[in-house]
Amino acid sequence: MPPFLASFRFPHREDAAAQLAPRWDGAAGRTEVWYTTVTDPATRTGLWLHHELVAPADGSDAYAHGWIARFPADGGRQPVEHARFGPVPWKRLPDASGFAAAGVEAGPGLLRGSAGPFRWELAELPQDEPLFTFPRWAWRRGLLPAAQI
Repeated sequence: MPPFLASFRFPHREDAAAQLAPRWDGAAGRTEVWYTTVTDPATRTGLWLHHELVAPADGSDAYAHGWIARFPADGGRQPVEHARFGPVPWKRLPDASGFAAAGVEAGPGLLRGSAGPFRWELAELPQDEPLFTFPRWAWRRGLLPAAQI
């Protein structure tokens, strides 16, 4: 049976924390992205944290980079503020549980780091299962050069 049909027949809950671990196996031509969006309910300020692993198709060394962006609650009257980190050589966390580069970490339950004038340390507790933006089978089998959840 084609994998996409099986994904419709056997729905089950996914462990959100298990999806944070890097999946890269050393192959060239892969990209992995971890991103988090946050809204502060008190100020209505939005944050976007973007963490990215890039393994170039030409076989050169993998690197990590990313950014943080702050979106004011005023609907565009104030500019979006942002800062980048990296690129730096990719190093897997010792327990292979998440992303770490240039003092920035994204792992189960914790987001922390600094870039430019920004500093953050956020606790994260998934409240629901992951949202797959591509069919679940494409993510599990690594059939696409990049896939996000």
